[in-house]
Amino acid sequence: MQPKANPNHWQQRLRAWWPLLAGAAVMGYFLLAYWFYPLPANAEGPCGQPAEALSRLQGSPSPRAGEWVTTEAVVTADFTADDQLRGFFFQQPLAEVADGGGSRALFVFAPGASVSPGERLRLRGRVSQFHGMTQLSDIRIESRCGQHGPVLPVPVSLPLSESRRQALQAMVIRLEPPLTVTGNYALGRYGALTLADQRLMIPTQVVPPGEPARAMASRNRARSLLLDNASRRQFPDPVPYPPPRLSAEHSIRVGDGLDAVTGVLDYRYEQWRLQPLTTPVFHPDNPRPPPPSPAAPEHLRLAAFNVENYFNGAGGFPTARGARSPRELARQEAKLGAVLAGLGASVVALAEVANDGYDSQSSVASLAALAGEHWQWARPAGEGPKPSGGDEIAVGLIYDDRVLAAEGAAMSPEHPAFARHNRPPLAQWLRHRASGGRLLVVVNHWKSKRCQGAQGENRDQQDGQACWNPRREAAAGALLKWLGSLPVEDDTPVLLLGDFNAYARETPLRRLAREGFGNLMGKDSAKAYSYVFRGQSGALTHALGNSAVQRRLAAIGHWAVNADEPAVLGYRLQDKPPSQRETLFSEGPWRSSDHDPLWLDLQLGDGG
Repeated sequence: MQPKANPNHWQQRLRAWWPLLAGAAVMGYFLLAYWFYPLPANAEGPCGQPAEALSRLQGSPSPRAGEWVTTEAVVTADFTADDQLRGFFFQQPLAEVADGGGSRALFVFAPGASVSPGERLRLRGRVSQFHGMTQLSDIRIESRCGQHGPVLPVPVSLPLSESRRQALQAMVIRLEPPLTVTGNYALGRYGALTLADQRLMIPTQVVPPGEPARAMASRNRARSLLLDNASRRQFPDPVPYPPPRLSAEHSIRVGDGLDAVTGVLDYRYEQWRLQPLTTPVFHPDNPRPPPPSPAAPEHLRLAAFNVENYFNGAGGFPTARGARSPRELARQEAKLGAVLAGLGASVVALAEVANDGYDSQSSVASLAALAGEHWQWARPAGEGPKPSGGDEIAVGLIYDDRVLAAEGAAMSPEHPAFARHNRPPLAQWLRHRASGGRLLVVVNHWKSKRCQGAQGENRDQQDGQACWNPRREAAAGALLKWLGSLPVEDDTPVLLLGDFNAYARETPLRRLAREGFGNLMGKDSAKAYSYVFRGQSGALTHALGNSAVQRRLAAIGHWAVNADEPAVLGYRLQDKPPSQRETLFSEGPWRSSDHDPLWLDLQLGDGG
């Protein structure tokens, strides 16, 4: 017979082991606290003892990645808050020997750590990589070694080679003038600006595609650097630049300059950037321009304007591409109306208008009404037909009926090149009422450089022309063939206007030039711009003319109301906190689109 179990057996054993278990728990607590939490400020430790040189830890990737190291240096910037970078920058002073030839600094990932700039620390951590940047993580502060004071910045200027950037990564630098804002697209979303030693141009605006464009692109990379704001927040409120905050009337434009800036040279998310330690001081070197002077009485002013997806909402909201609500549409129309009024043109070629026909309810009809009471729009034959292309957007043409009369219906070529991607051109004969002069205006909008769906030869060939260039070349060939089939006399002005999605030196425009349709900007085309992309300026909207137009050209230019302005100043409400929806909006022309309008004055009639 088995004896019964003693019900007090386990209680007796637990009482016997309890002191040992409790002691182990207390010891474990202190070990964890020692490892994960910094020592108090008055703790004594081995300050000044041998430690790893930070220069030996830097690299792409670090040769010590994954290893635990002990190092000692000075805090140069505290960005440990949760909405900041969640860490601090750590640098060994210049007076101390740098071992290994690399940067004397790195980033320490330590969310919420209690540190202060100028403080000298001895810490232990694990070397790791984050988006191409070497950092220390999982750190424990072993000793607080008192105040060292500020670390002297290294003076640098742009251009800055990749090897020099690597040697200065995470170090305090003083970025010296000349400095220019060359890009501001990311300002509203990330609080960042692109800086360079001067405005950077798209290579193929200046030089031919191929090796010349590649070489210029390399130089542009060396000449540019992001000015960041040490924050992880998207859509910051307030938008930090220009200080104290961006507003509709306090803008920062591409082309504006700034004084020297002290900060940390940082690398994250695949881009070099400066995290400023001093407030940048900007200069309005590129102030907002007034409207172009009115055309002379004997001249006819024409314009070309990509209106960035104007949909009038006749089919309801949200629209396919444009305004998402009646409120957004009203804001968009206020800005577009200000541009149309300021241009003082009698003819406007339009790109990115909703492909919703040409009747009185169409978007192009709405833009004509926005331009003025006496304005009309070009209509193809038939009842409100759509262009032959299948895109959501189309081209259009509006004109002042008091100044010009349309002769016949608008025309579009039937060609496979315009069946997909390239929007079908729209051509209209116009007669100048005052002089009796006639001209043919052809509105164009070719395939964009965006690479979505590009295959084979239409992929980016790394020659500076981006994707879909063969499609744009096909559009040039089809357009020339169609124009050759029209009954146009030699002395009749033929003007090609619109967004060709090709910069001035690219092959589609060069083909048109060989056939007599030269860029009316002439020698100034290399420095002309109406669009800014990734911190580089160039022109996609062009005026091209035959010899009859070239002889009659009196003046030409872009009205820089859009490309130089931050995108966040546009009409959209999306991604803006309520406090910014009015402070960042005005009914003026600024950022009415992402493209600047182009204008030109022609002498028609006997005066030509």
